[in-house]
Amino acid sequence: MLPFADLSPNGDQEYFSDGIAEEILNALTRVRGLKVASRTSAFGFKGQEALGMPLIAEKLQVRHVLEGSVRKSGNTIRITAQIIDAAADQHLWSESYDRELTTDNIFTIQGEIASAIVAQLAHLIGLEDGASTISVKADTQNLGAYETYLEARTLFARRNRLNLPVVIEKLEFTVATDPEFARAWEQLAASYSVAPSWGLVDRDYVALSNRAAERAIQLNPDLSLPYAVLGSNLTEHPPGKFAESFAFFEQAMQRDPSDPTALLWRSEDYVAAGFFPGSNCRSQSLSGHRSELPALQSLVSKESLLFGQHRAGFCPI
Repeated sequence: MLPFADLSPNGDQEYFSDGIAEEILNALTRVRGLKVASRTSAFGFKGQEALGMPLIAEKLQVRHVLEGSVRKSGNTIRITAQIIDAAADQHLWSESYDRELTTDNIFTIQGEIASAIVAQLAHLIGLEDGASTISVKADTQNLGAYETYLEARTLFARRNRLNLPVVIEKLEFTVATDPEFARAWEQLAASYSVAPSWGLVDRDYVALSNRAAERAIQLNPDLSLPYAVLGSNLTEHPPGKFAESFAFFEQAMQRDPSDPTALLWRSEDYVAAGFFPGSNCRSQSLSGHRSELPALQSLVSKESLLFGQHRAGFCPI
């Protein structure tokens, strides 16, 4: 699934089009029997459409590609999606959705697109859930909060010392606007958690992170990332509580075994605890997420050096 193009009049809604595409991707990953390329791998081809669908699909190791566009203007939204058979380089399905811009409509469209994709692919790859309708939960009714959350989530994936305070500010606004928005609390917890590693020391970010993670779990105990946050925070300061940390990571993995952030942080803790084989096994499973997780490059290099693979350790990934 490729990121959706922003066709809004001012061209300033990239975060929104990216966010919608990621929401649909997340819905598709829950379909049994459907192999979906990771967000990181797929979004890495943003702006590279000139390569052609056959080559992009080959690099992603997929047969079918979903692409689309989002046009947001005033209080209306149009989302267009299409499935392409990359091997034949031909369209299999295309649909446009024109709606009033409300949170209910946004989540409904996400579910409709995901359901249509599954229905179209069911007979081709024999999906077990081919006849099922996918429902995307509207976990906030506040459109402003949802849009700010999408913007902050996009920035978090590209975080650095300069934009992380902006991410935190946006997420604090989001949870203040809608205190029941569990995924915003989850993202805020993760943002607080990484703040010290980016040199932010003006507040007790670990304590703030723990409280935000606990609030996210209280609102939605099925989320994975809050448990990973709690696990990572336990090893923030030496000597670290690794046994308790790994117990939290286990809870995170039970909820989402493919959560790249949880997998990365657990691998980092394996290295810190001296269990290098465990770290190596986990980080190798993250190879498709390297563009989204710059810290993974450092981790893999560190592992290579610990295993005596000095050439690999000093070479770029």
